[in-house]
Amino acid sequence: MPMVQSLKVVVGGLLASCGATYALRPTPQSATVSVVDVHSASSESTARERFLRDGAIVLRGGSTEKMISHMEPLLRQNPRFDGRITLKAGFRESSRGRFHLSFLGTMLQDDAVVLQKSSPWRFLLGPEQSVSLIHLLDSKAKSADQIWHADNTAGGHTIVVAMRDIEDDMGPTCLQLESHKLIQYSDYFWAYFNPTRIARPLLKKGDVLVYSSKVLHRGEANLSQKDRPVIVYRYDDPATPAPGTNFIGTQALAWYGWARA
Repeated sequence: MPMVQSLKVVVGGLLASCGATYALRPTPQSATVSVVDVHSASSESTARERFLRDGAIVLRGGSTEKMISHMEPLLRQNPRFDGRITLKAGFRESSRGRFHLSFLGTMLQDDAVVLQKSSPWRFLLGPEQSVSLIHLLDSKAKSADQIWHADNTAGGHTIVVAMRDIEDDMGPTCLQLESHKLIQYSDYFWAYFNPTRIARPLLKKGDVLVYSSKVLHRGEANLSQKDRPVIVYRYDDPATPAPGTNFIGTQALAWYGWARA
């Protein structure tokens, strides 16, 4: 009984905090993720500076045709989805209409690891970080919104490679720019008095979205009639694996992300 009572107190405190955040926050602002051409002479310094500021960057031309064409045959195995019925073929459904095919621990792993070794995003990674996740993510037409979340509150990087042009109604990844500062520094004063900068980058085929695993984000509902396949790499320090928090922390971030947005 004392444990149940304590849980009620914690949940009540989280709800009160999120309510206060929702009531007191400045009006959220529409923002854009900086786009850096990987072929530019100053691309690395520019990308690093803007990534540290916002927690996210788009690398234009950041993936190769070889990487995308290598993954294309796998999409033919993907499940059909009409909002109610799913037929799975090695894919895992993480939320309604959002399917993941993991490469780790499969015959696909070695190829996927090799494909990213010379990738232009590696200069952003920390020295202790290694590949912790590789999967093909296929957000089907009629897929639902994700909850707000951070991939790893302890740090790391998430890489999203666009296999198609992503249009506004296809459910692009939505990010709360600079929210990595909240998790990294527990800067709640900053969070209360600075408006949320909401960004929904519309990637072109071959573009790479790189964001800090501490950034609050979600995949939005795919309202189009097209699927939205992307390749996802995650890099974490083995000493601090994802998600970096427990169920209560995950739920708190979901509520807080909702309140801030």
